Amino acid sequence: MARVLQCQLFDTDLGPIFLAWEENRLAHLQYGAGASDLLGTVDGVDCEIVATGSLEMREARQQITKFASGQAVSLAGIPLDMRGRTEFQTQVLIECRKVNWGSVLSYGELAGRIGKPRAARAVGSVMRSNRHPLIVPCHRVIAANGRLGGYSAHEGVSTKAMLLSREGVCHYAKTMGLG
Repeated sequence: MARVLQCQLFDTDLGPIFLAWEENRLAHLQYGAGASDLLGTVDGVDCEIVATGSLEMREARQQITKFASGQAVSLAGIPLDMRGRTEFQTQVLIECRKVNWGSVLSYGELAGRIGKPRAARAVGSVMRSNRHPLIVPCHRVIAANGRLGGYSAHEGVSTKAMLLSREGVCHYAKTMGLG
């Protein structure tokens, strides 16, 4: 039997958000430009478009919509599909989920939290391949020098600065000319 993901595309204050679920776990999230491009397949797996989906999917959509509107909600309860991740990648993603709204830490600090203080670059690589942005708040991870570092979402670091600004970390938006 072929794998099929239950998928939804919905509008939020951050633009369109695409969710793909498998076995009541979030397999993939994309927001902004390109979200609607995923309606057919995700990583070669067919998508079944659903209006409501499972209870977990409906609750996640509600929480994500609140988050996108600027409400300080926790997305930590949304179950994630971590299949295909190494133990190191899983540790990084789990620890990143613990970074609270309005807080930032460096790639090196995140590496230190998982007991690998010299793995800052490897942490950055995990952040670049994050299939669950917003849920795993990689926008809250910055460079050691206090700069934003990178961000793989549409419009890159300006999107990262905007998300941090919405969480009250405003100085990045000012340096990017966003506020």
